[in-house]
Amino acid sequence: MNPTGPAAERFVVFDLETDGMGGGIIEIGAVLCAGAEVVGEFHSMVKPEGALQEDAARLTGLSDEDLGAGPPAAEVLPRFHDFVGGRPLIAHNGFDFDFPRLDRASRAAGLDPLPGVRLDTLELAHLVFPRAGEGMVRSVLGERPPPGRRLGQLADRFGLGSSPLHRALIDARLTHRVMLAMLELLGREEPARLLQRWVLARGGHPWARFFEAPGEPPDLEDAVPPPEPAEMGEPTGEFDVRAVEAAFRPGGALMEGREPRPQQADMARTAARALHAGGRHLIEAPTGTGKTLAYLVPAIEYARSSGRTVVISTYSRVLQNQILSTLEELEGEIHPFNSI
Repeated sequence: MNPTGPAAERFVVFDLETDGMGGGIIEIGAVLCAGAEVVGEFHSMVKPEGALQEDAARLTGLSDEDLGAGPPAAEVLPRFHDFVGGRPLIAHNGFDFDFPRLDRASRAAGLDPLPGVRLDTLELAHLVFPRAGEGMVRSVLGERPPPGRRLGQLADRFGLGSSPLHRALIDARLTHRVMLAMLELLGREEPARLLQRWVLARGGHPWARFFEAPGEPPDLEDAVPPPEPAEMGEPTGEFDVRAVEAAFRPGGALMEGREPRPQQADMARTAARALHAGGRHLIEAPTGTGKTLAYLVPAIEYARSSGRTVVISTYSRVLQNQILSTLEELEGEIHPFNSI
């Protein structure tokens, strides 16, 4: 996507590397962009005031010798300020990391903080990927979110290569490319994306300068469609409590790639019996039992045999995601079932 509006006038994407615990800048990298085109670059090592921390050296691959020949921050920062001018300034996790450190170093060098608009591509990542994390289930569109919103994880999500991170100019270039990929997703003509752009524009958010907003919002029902009702299959009429329990025992249908746990099999048998008999049953089981599988499989088999809907109610969003993830695992392991 080639940004339109004021952003097309040019903006700067930058990255800082620091010395570790002290937070002193040791490297600055930046790209001057006109939309998708990089029209200029800035790069400089910065001589630190003290020794480089071991963690920073390991992260960047730099040494005290690499930095010793670099100019001091008081010499580099005026040049960087001239490079940026009053243009919009963009960084990944900039509000928490790059911007405060740049402002602190600028003041120490006798400079006022840069005056332009500031944007954080991590904030953009939250807009584009409101769901992210390890083990997250697919969205209603069938797309799986990235495992996280770190720069490298986003780059992998968009297939932008495995460039070595934690070198300032390389990361600045990569941030620009990731930003363009996220803006392309945000700029799609899907109702949900149209609604996001309309809200951002109506609120005067700085990211709104990077896309065309619709004049009117889409219908909420189009942006957040209700799930399609599941098709109920014909009841099998066969609910075998012993078969459910056997699936959890050594050699059972569910034990390929899993370690049999006697407590899990006992809980599955108890849950199956409770469903079969009706009424109420309270089960308490410690961490490590494998509770999610132990109540989901009996619930699925009971629903298939009876034709009735089984409702699973959880206490937290974490448990909800765990259940949805487990349901995805079970899709290829047991008889077909529907879940919403």
